[in-house]
Amino acid sequence: MAPFTNLFGEVSPDETLVRVFVETNSGTATIKRVEAANSAQKLETVTLLGLANNFVVTPGAQILNYISPNIDEQPANFDAAISVTRTPHEVVFLDVGRWGGPKKSGPRQRNFGLVWGTWVALCDFEPRTAALDTDEHLLRDEKGVPRVDHPINDFIRQVRAAGSSVRLLRSMFSGNPNYLKGFTQDFQAVYVIIPDLHLPVCTKKPAPSDGKHTGRHKYLDMSALRPFVIPDDEGVVKLPSGSAFGDGANAWFDNYLNGDIFGGPDETAAQDLDRFVGIIGGVTFTGDRQLHFVQIGDMYDLWIGLERFFSQQSTQSVVLRNGTGQNSGILAGKFIDFWSDRSHLAMQSASGSNIIARLNKLAQNPKIKTSWLFGNHDNYFAAHTPVVSVGEAVPQRVRRLLTGGVLMEHGQRGDPDNCDGAIGGHTTTNRVFDNAFIRSLDPNRRNFFTALAGMTYVSNPNFHIFVMGHTHSPYLTRIRIETVLLKP
Repeated sequence: MAPFTNLFGEVSPDETLVRVFVETNSGTATIKRVEAANSAQKLETVTLLGLANNFVVTPGAQILNYISPNIDEQPANFDAAISVTRTPHEVVFLDVGRWGGPKKSGPRQRNFGLVWGTWVALCDFEPRTAALDTDEHLLRDEKGVPRVDHPINDFIRQVRAAGSSVRLLRSMFSGNPNYLKGFTQDFQAVYVIIPDLHLPVCTKKPAPSDGKHTGRHKYLDMSALRPFVIPDDEGVVKLPSGSAFGDGANAWFDNYLNGDIFGGPDETAAQDLDRFVGIIGGVTFTGDRQLHFVQIGDMYDLWIGLERFFSQQSTQSVVLRNGTGQNSGILAGKFIDFWSDRSHLAMQSASGSNIIARLNKLAQNPKIKTSWLFGNHDNYFAAHTPVVSVGEAVPQRVRRLLTGGVLMEHGQRGDPDNCDGAIGGHTTTNRVFDNAFIRSLDPNRRNFFTALAGMTYVSNPNFHIFVMGHTHSPYLTRIRIETVLLKP
């Protein structure tokens, strides 16, 4: 297939390069630096007052704009470093994008990923469209004929039979010859990967009140024009005309609703996802093949518009902390339970359906396997599985899934500001909450994440397909991994 250009103007080339610089000494190896080719929309340098970073992105499809992500020196697999030096290895890299919108702050996206054995497909879920129900949107051989006995094609056909369509954006075959025998390919599991959702905790502005502030960002702020009008713990003020939300609470609702990128329970993102999840639950394959559903993380969003209840850590770990300041007395576990539950309540549709309950119920389906990852915006789930009052129980999250040569993770590990234990990303998220314009200036930093895949492979070459989310930009390419050996 031709190189794929996503709706952000980012091109997925046939191949991209990651170069890992490794120092070897007496049978040990240490990764010292990583370089990776970047891709982005246009050339611009943006300096924002109050932000430390100057964002520089490059034009065109795939320009060799080398950058070394901020990585600590870490051990590499000595045999892998030597082997990749002699013969470059390759890994298929899939970013499954996002599902949500259309909203003011987020376009319409219905991305999802499919993986089987050595095959990877990047797709969109669409309403029934005759132009999509063709061989062009199936995996085909070199003669253009749809591949036979191929579960990715079987899945797409079953979506069609259920009354919807699949847009095949791009597909790739993993040619990694497994030089180091670090994995055994699995042709039984057929992975269906749902990307970031960022389900909201609020979909409309209520009449006063909306309960206690419970860790909301700047919810109790007072107006300089009315310094003696003090809001109560629910953000409500008493005025001659009656009770009303204070300025801080009003701003919170306005900013939250303007910043939502998924939509409400009766909008198309939820309706389409509800339809897709229903199809997933009924898909069957021949033989002993089994559907394995994966949610890549950031299904819930406990960051935007909410204060921080985890602490900064030097290691990539999530450690909860209880509330301080105006949030004093709020326990981290109660905060997580409350706002997770609010997502469940917010996504209750007028018809009685609830997409969160529908998703979580997949974990109880005996015909399929499920894996649930946490991202940075729901990083709390690494330390606490919330208890909710409505809908199905929240499945326990894991950091990553590694099986059959396929490695899946949310991808925040490759993002210095958003990796577990960092707090800068949370701070920036609420700067975006206060000023939505900042959102449009965020580059996707593709080279950080292809570098992550390459560095991870040289550290332990036990996979040939790398799947992530996090950037919201769907992307599929083949990474050529090279190592450069350095003298100590």
